Amino acid sequence: MNDNDLERKEPERTIEQLVNDKPLKFQDILFATPDQTVGDIVAKMEKIGISQMPLVKDDDWEYGSVLLQILKPGLVDGTYGKDLPISEAMKKDEKNFRPFPTLPIGASRKDLEHKLFRDTAVLITQGTKVINILTAADQLELV
Repeated sequence: MNDNDLERKEPERTIEQLVNDKPLKFQDILFATPDQTVGDIVAKMEKIGISQMPLVKDDDWEYGSVLLQILKPGLVDGTYGKDLPISEAMKKDEKNFRPFPTLPIGASRKDLEHKLFRDTAVLITQGTKVINILTAADQLELV
């Protein structure tokens, strides 16, 4: 018997296990709304130390998203004024405010990898309710 025979491989973690282990709960998911200004959203994100969050309108979690890497340079170069409502910024440049994709809690790790290849975050749903948000950093815990 060699050393490799003695090693046990742990079973692969699932998205559901990751969501259950993650301390974030639905009521804690931070989001922006269309009436908030670009300046307020950037200040909130910098204060909390986050780089992205969903943009939610009337409980529609697939309305859009905001990314600090888009908003901050837009403030500096004048593309977005600090008092501009984010909904107006979206009209100027829709492609930079695409909604995060969604996956059901029972989705596979491969599904999550595929979504995160294109997007910076994925909203995890249970039924019709968004229950969590996962990023590439979270995905590393599944490997």
